[in-house]
Amino acid sequence: MRHGKITGGFTLVELLVVMLIIAILIALLLPAIQLARRTAQRMECANNLNQQSTAIHNYASAHRGEFPELGRCSPKHNHSLFHIILPYLEQHDLYELTIQHNESTGYALIWGMHLEKGDPMWDQFVVLGYEAGDFWTQWGEKSRVPAYHCPSHDGVARGGQGHRSSYGANYLLLGHNRVHEGAPANEGWCYWACPPRRSWKSHYSIATVPDGGSHTIMLAEYGDSAAGANWNRPAMCYPVLDAAMFAHIVPEDHPQKSAYEYWHDVSKNALAPPSRWGGLFRARTWHEDVMNGALTDGSVRTFSLDIDKSIWSRLIHPDDGQTMEPY
Repeated sequence: MRHGKITGGFTLVELLVVMLIIAILIALLLPAIQLARRTAQRMECANNLNQQSTAIHNYASAHRGEFPELGRCSPKHNHSLFHIILPYLEQHDLYELTIQHNESTGYALIWGMHLEKGDPMWDQFVVLGYEAGDFWTQWGEKSRVPAYHCPSHDGVARGGQGHRSSYGANYLLLGHNRVHEGAPANEGWCYWACPPRRSWKSHYSIATVPDGGSHTIMLAEYGDSAAGANWNRPAMCYPVLDAAMFAHIVPEDHPQKSAYEYWHDVSKNALAPPSRWGGLFRARTWHEDVMNGALTDGSVRTFSLDIDKSIWSRLIHPDDGQTMEPY
Protein backbone atom coordinates (compact mmCIF):
# COMPACT_ATOMS: atom_id res chain seq x y z
CA MET A 1 0.00 0.00 0.00
CA ARG A 2 1.43 3.33 -1.09
CA HIS A 3 1.22 6.39 1.04
CA GLY A 4 1.47 9.97 -0.36
CA LYS A 5 4.40 12.05 0.75
CA ILE A 6 3.43 14.17 3.69
CA THR A 7 4.41 17.80 3.16
CA GLY A 8 5.05 19.73 6.31
CA GLY A 9 3.52 23.23 6.75
CA PHE A 10 4.96 26.31 8.38
CA THR A 11 5.42 26.10 12.07
CA LEU A 12 4.23 28.99 14.20
CA VAL A 13 7.81 30.08 14.78
CA GLU A 14 8.56 30.10 11.05
CA LEU A 15 5.42 32.11 10.36
CA LEU A 16 6.38 34.65 12.99
CA VAL A 17 9.87 34.94 11.49
CA VAL A 18 8.41 35.59 8.03
CA MET A 19 6.04 38.22 9.43
CA LEU A 20 8.94 39.86 11.26
CA ILE A 21 11.01 40.00 8.07
CA ILE A 22 8.09 41.56 6.18
CA ALA A 23 7.60 44.14 8.95
CA ILE A 24 11.31 45.03 8.86
CA LEU A 25 11.22 45.43 5.07
CA ILE A 26 8.17 47.68 5.32
CA ALA A 27 9.86 49.75 8.03
CA LEU A 28 12.92 50.13 5.82
CA LEU A 29 11.03 50.90 2.62
CA LEU A 30 8.31 53.19 3.99
CA PRO A 31 10.58 56.20 4.67
CA ALA A 32 12.03 55.88 1.18
CA ILE A 33 8.55 55.74 -0.31
CA GLN A 34 7.45 58.76 1.71
CA LEU A 35 10.59 60.65 0.71
CA ALA A 36 9.98 59.86 -2.96
CA ARG A 37 6.38 61.04 -2.58
CA ARG A 38 7.41 64.32 -0.94
CA THR A 39 10.04 64.89 -3.61
CA ALA A 40 7.48 64.31 -6.36
CA GLN A 41 5.09 66.74 -4.66
CA ARG A 42 7.78 69.42 -4.41
CA MET A 43 8.58 68.95 -8.09
CA GLU A 44 4.91 69.27 -9.05
CA CYS A 45 4.62 72.37 -6.85
CA ALA A 46 7.69 73.87 -8.55
CA ASN A 47 6.14 73.11 -11.93
CA ASN A 48 2.99 74.98 -10.86
CA LEU A 49 5.08 78.05 -10.07
CA ASN A 50 6.90 77.69 -13.36
CA GLN A 51 3.55 77.75 -15.18
CA GLN A 52 2.45 80.85 -13.25
CA SER A 53 5.68 82.75 -13.85
CA THR A 54 5.61 81.79 -17.54
CA ALA A 55 2.03 83.07 -17.73
CA ILE A 56 3.10 86.41 -16.21
CA HIS A 57 5.97 86.70 -18.68
CA ASN A 58 3.66 85.88 -21.59
CA TYR A 59 1.21 88.50 -20.34
CA ALA A 60 4.06 91.02 -20.14
CA SER A 61 5.17 90.18 -23.68
CA ALA A 62 1.69 91.07 -24.89
CA HIS A 63 1.52 94.28 -22.80
CA ARG A 64 4.72 96.23 -23.46
CA GLY A 65 6.66 94.36 -20.80
CA GLU A 66 4.31 95.42 -17.97
CA PHE A 67 3.35 93.14 -15.11
CA PRO A 68 -0.33 92.31 -14.65
CA GLU A 69 -1.87 94.32 -11.82
CA LEU A 70 -1.85 92.69 -8.42
CA GLY A 71 -5.40 93.98 -8.30
CA ARG A 72 -7.18 95.54 -11.27
CA CYS A 73 -10.03 97.91 -10.51
CA SER A 74 -12.65 99.24 -12.90
CA PRO A 75 -16.31 100.22 -12.66
CA LYS A 76 -17.28 96.90 -14.28
CA HIS A 77 -14.57 94.33 -13.60
CA ASN A 78 -12.59 93.45 -10.52
CA HIS A 79 -9.69 91.07 -11.02
CA SER A 80 -6.81 89.66 -9.06
CA LEU A 81 -3.50 88.97 -10.77
CA PHE A 82 -4.31 85.27 -10.69
CA HIS A 83 -7.58 85.92 -12.51
CA ILE A 84 -5.91 88.16 -15.11
CA ILE A 85 -3.39 85.49 -16.13
CA LEU A 86 -5.95 82.69 -16.60
CA PRO A 87 -5.83 82.95 -20.43
CA TYR A 88 -2.08 82.36 -20.25
CA LEU A 89 -2.61 79.18 -18.22
CA GLU A 90 -4.83 77.58 -20.87
CA GLN A 91 -7.86 78.70 -18.85
CA HIS A 92 -9.24 81.12 -21.42
CA ASP A 93 -12.75 79.63 -21.29
CA LEU A 94 -12.97 80.09 -17.52
CA TYR A 95 -11.76 83.67 -17.86
CA GLU A 96 -14.26 84.49 -20.61
CA LEU A 97 -17.17 82.92 -18.76
CA THR A 98 -16.50 85.02 -15.67
CA ILE A 99 -16.24 88.18 -17.78
CA GLN A 100 -19.40 87.36 -19.74
CA HIS A 101 -21.30 86.78 -16.54
CA ASN A 102 -20.01 90.07 -15.20
CA GLU A 103 -21.47 92.01 -18.12
CA SER A 104 -24.99 91.05 -17.11
CA THR A 105 -24.74 90.69 -13.34
CA GLY A 106 -21.95 92.99 -12.18
CA TYR A 107 -19.90 90.12 -10.78
CA ALA A 108 -16.53 89.04 -12.18
CA LEU A 109 -15.84 87.08 -9.04
CA ILE A 110 -15.99 83.33 -8.94
CA TRP A 111 -16.99 83.37 -5.29
CA GLY A 112 -19.69 85.95 -6.00
CA MET A 113 -21.50 84.34 -8.93
CA HIS A 114 -24.94 82.94 -8.42
CA LEU A 115 -26.26 80.83 -11.28
CA GLU A 116 -29.93 79.94 -11.59
CA LYS A 117 -31.88 78.02 -14.19
CA GLY A 118 -32.61 80.44 -16.99
CA ASP A 119 -29.19 82.06 -16.73
CA PRO A 120 -27.62 82.13 -20.23
CA MET A 121 -24.65 80.17 -18.92
CA TRP A 122 -26.53 77.68 -16.75
CA ASP A 123 -26.22 74.87 -19.29
CA GLN A 124 -22.46 75.40 -19.47
CA PHE A 125 -22.05 74.94 -15.73
CA VAL A 126 -24.72 72.46 -14.76
CA VAL A 127 -23.33 69.44 -12.96
CA LEU A 128 -25.47 66.33 -12.79
CA GLY A 129 -27.17 65.94 -9.44
CA TYR A 130 -26.78 69.51 -8.19
CA GLU A 131 -29.69 71.82 -7.64
CA ALA A 132 -30.22 75.15 -9.38
CA GLY A 133 -28.58 77.98 -7.52
CA ASP A 134 -25.97 75.77 -5.91
CA PHE A 135 -23.29 78.12 -7.20
CA TRP A 136 -20.62 77.16 -4.67
CA THR A 137 -20.75 73.59 -5.91
CA GLN A 138 -20.89 74.66 -9.52
CA TRP A 139 -17.81 76.80 -9.20
CA GLY A 140 -16.06 74.36 -6.92
CA GLU A 141 -16.24 71.83 -9.71
CA LYS A 142 -15.67 74.12 -12.67
CA SER A 143 -13.17 76.67 -11.42
CA ARG A 144 -10.34 74.48 -10.19
CA VAL A 145 -7.06 75.60 -11.73
CA PRO A 146 -4.48 72.82 -11.30
CA ALA A 147 -1.55 75.25 -11.45
CA TYR A 148 -2.85 76.95 -8.28
CA HIS A 149 -2.95 73.79 -6.15
CA CYS A 150 0.16 72.43 -4.40
CA PRO A 151 -0.20 68.63 -3.96
CA SER A 152 1.31 68.87 -0.46
CA HIS A 153 -1.39 71.31 0.59
CA ASP A 154 -4.22 69.01 1.62
CA GLY A 155 -6.60 71.86 2.39
CA VAL A 156 -6.53 72.89 -1.27
CA ALA A 157 -5.62 69.69 -3.10
CA ARG A 158 -8.54 67.79 -1.55
CA GLY A 159 -10.94 70.69 -1.10
CA GLY A 160 -14.00 71.28 -3.23
CA GLN A 161 -13.62 75.02 -3.68
CA GLY A 162 -11.84 75.89 -6.90
CA HIS A 163 -11.03 79.44 -5.85
CA ARG A 164 -8.62 78.25 -3.16
CA SER A 165 -4.90 78.49 -3.88
CA SER A 166 -1.54 77.51 -2.39
CA TYR A 167 0.34 80.50 -3.81
CA GLY A 168 0.66 84.25 -3.47
CA ALA A 169 2.25 87.20 -5.28
CA ASN A 170 4.91 89.51 -3.86
CA TYR A 171 3.16 92.75 -2.92
CA LEU A 172 6.42 94.72 -2.79
CA LEU A 173 7.08 93.92 -6.45
CA LEU A 174 3.64 93.64 -8.02
CA GLY A 175 1.34 95.99 -6.18
CA HIS A 176 1.38 99.37 -4.52
CA ASN A 177 -1.21 100.82 -2.21
CA ARG A 178 -2.18 104.47 -2.60
CA VAL A 179 -2.23 104.84 1.18
CA HIS A 180 1.50 104.13 1.16
CA GLU A 181 1.98 106.87 -1.43
CA GLY A 182 0.37 109.82 0.29
CA ALA A 183 -3.14 109.42 -1.13
CA PRO A 184 -5.85 111.68 0.31
CA ALA A 185 -7.67 110.38 3.35
CA ASN A 186 -10.75 109.61 1.29
CA GLU A 187 -8.71 107.38 -1.02
CA GLY A 188 -7.85 104.45 1.18
CA TRP A 189 -8.51 100.90 0.11
CA CYS A 190 -10.97 100.38 -2.69
CA TYR A 191 -11.67 97.05 -4.28
CA TRP A 192 -15.18 97.27 -5.70
CA ALA A 193 -16.41 99.33 -8.68
CA CYS A 194 -13.34 101.56 -8.44
CA PRO A 195 -11.69 103.69 -11.14
CA PRO A 196 -8.61 102.18 -12.85
CA ARG A 197 -6.26 104.57 -11.04
CA ARG A 198 -7.12 102.75 -7.83
CA SER A 199 -5.62 99.50 -9.11
CA TRP A 200 -2.60 97.99 -7.39
CA LYS A 201 0.09 97.96 -10.04
CA SER A 202 3.86 97.54 -10.03
CA HIS A 203 6.08 100.58 -10.47
CA TYR A 204 8.28 98.49 -12.75
CA SER A 205 8.24 96.40 -15.88
CA ILE A 206 9.94 93.03 -16.08
CA ALA A 207 12.97 94.71 -17.67
CA THR A 208 13.25 97.57 -15.17
CA VAL A 209 13.21 95.87 -11.76
CA PRO A 210 16.06 97.79 -10.03
CA ASP A 211 17.64 94.84 -8.25
CA GLY A 212 17.26 92.57 -11.26
CA GLY A 213 14.93 89.71 -12.04
CA SER A 214 17.32 87.07 -10.72
CA HIS A 215 17.48 88.78 -7.31
CA THR A 216 13.78 89.50 -6.74
CA ILE A 217 11.14 86.95 -5.82
CA MET A 218 7.83 87.26 -7.65
CA LEU A 219 5.69 84.30 -6.52
CA ALA A 220 5.83 81.95 -3.56
CA GLU A 221 3.81 79.45 -1.62
CA TYR A 222 1.30 81.12 0.65
CA GLY A 223 -1.80 80.50 2.73
CA ASP A 224 -2.68 82.06 6.05
CA SER A 225 -4.82 79.06 6.96
CA ALA A 226 -5.13 75.40 6.06
CA ALA A 227 -7.76 76.37 3.50
CA GLY A 228 -5.17 78.37 1.57
CA ALA A 229 -5.49 81.71 -0.17
CA ASN A 230 -8.27 82.91 -2.46
CA TRP A 231 -6.79 83.55 -5.91
CA ASN A 232 -9.99 85.25 -7.03
CA ARG A 233 -10.02 88.10 -4.51
CA PRO A 234 -10.85 90.93 -6.91
CA ALA A 235 -8.22 93.50 -6.15
CA MET A 236 -6.54 92.09 -3.08
CA CYS A 237 -6.44 95.77 -2.15
CA TYR A 238 -7.96 94.95 1.17
CA PRO A 239 -6.43 93.20 4.18
CA VAL A 240 -8.52 90.04 4.15
CA LEU A 241 -6.97 86.88 5.51
CA ASP A 242 -7.12 84.89 2.31
CA ALA A 243 -5.90 87.47 -0.22
CA ALA A 244 -3.27 85.72 -2.37
CA MET A 245 -0.27 87.93 -1.65
CA PHE A 246 2.67 88.05 0.74
CA ALA A 247 5.19 90.65 2.01
CA HIS A 248 2.47 93.19 2.81
CA ILE A 249 2.28 94.94 6.17
CA VAL A 250 -1.02 96.76 6.49
CA PRO A 251 -0.22 100.45 7.16
CA GLU A 252 -1.30 101.60 10.59
CA ASP A 253 -1.90 105.14 9.30
CA HIS A 254 -4.77 104.06 7.08
CA PRO A 255 -7.64 106.62 6.98
CA GLN A 256 -9.87 104.10 8.75
CA LYS A 257 -7.30 103.90 11.51
CA SER A 258 -9.35 102.24 14.21
CA ALA A 259 -10.12 99.30 11.94
CA TYR A 260 -6.65 98.87 10.53
CA GLU A 261 -4.41 99.12 13.58
CA TYR A 262 -5.43 95.54 14.32
CA TRP A 263 -4.53 94.35 10.81
CA HIS A 264 -1.22 96.16 11.06
CA ASP A 265 -0.35 94.25 14.22
CA VAL A 266 -1.48 90.92 12.78
CA SER A 267 0.58 91.41 9.60
CA LYS A 268 3.74 92.72 11.28
CA ASN A 269 5.66 89.51 10.44
CA ALA A 270 4.74 89.63 6.76
CA LEU A 271 8.32 90.41 5.72
CA ALA A 272 9.81 87.54 7.72
CA PRO A 273 11.24 84.46 5.99
CA PRO A 274 8.82 81.67 5.06
CA SER A 275 7.63 79.21 7.66
CA ARG A 276 5.34 76.21 7.96
CA TRP A 277 3.00 78.02 10.34
CA GLY A 278 2.15 81.04 8.26
CA GLY A 279 0.83 84.37 9.38
CA LEU A 280 -1.08 87.13 7.62
CA PHE A 281 0.70 87.94 4.33
CA ARG A 282 3.79 85.93 5.28
CA ALA A 283 5.13 83.34 2.82
CA ARG A 284 4.25 79.84 3.97
CA THR A 285 5.15 76.39 2.71
CA TRP A 286 3.34 73.07 2.90
CA HIS A 287 6.53 71.06 2.49
CA GLU A 288 8.78 69.73 5.24
CA ASP A 289 11.74 72.10 5.35
CA VAL A 290 11.83 74.14 2.13
CA MET A 291 9.61 76.49 0.16
CA ASN A 292 9.30 76.84 -3.60
CA GLY A 293 9.30 80.29 -5.15
CA ALA A 294 9.61 81.89 -8.58
CA LEU A 295 12.00 84.75 -9.22
CA THR A 296 11.10 87.62 -11.52
CA ASP A 297 13.30 86.23 -14.29
CA GLY A 298 11.02 83.19 -14.41
CA SER A 299 13.34 80.72 -12.69
CA VAL A 300 11.97 78.58 -9.87
CA ARG A 301 14.08 78.10 -6.76
CA THR A 302 13.91 76.23 -3.48
CA PHE A 303 14.33 78.33 -0.34
CA SER A 304 15.33 76.88 3.01
CA LEU A 305 13.16 77.77 5.98
CA ASP A 306 16.44 78.65 7.70
CA ILE A 307 17.27 81.32 5.11
CA ASP A 308 18.96 84.36 6.62
CA LYS A 309 16.51 87.18 7.34
CA SER A 310 18.63 89.78 5.58
CA ILE A 311 18.86 87.67 2.43
CA TRP A 312 15.11 87.07 2.41
CA SER A 313 14.53 90.79 2.85
CA ARG A 314 16.66 91.52 -0.20
CA LEU A 315 14.77 88.92 -2.21
CA ILE A 316 11.34 90.39 -1.52
CA HIS A 317 12.35 94.04 -1.95
CA PRO A 318 12.79 94.86 -5.66
CA ASP A 319 14.59 98.15 -5.12
CA ASP A 320 16.64 98.10 -1.92
CA GLY A 321 19.93 98.29 -3.83
CA GLN A 322 21.59 95.72 -1.57
CA THR A 323 24.14 93.24 -2.88
CA MET A 324 22.76 89.71 -2.98
CA GLU A 325 24.77 87.03 -1.23
CA PRO A 326 24.63 83.32 -2.13
CA TYR A 327 21.68 81.52 -0.58
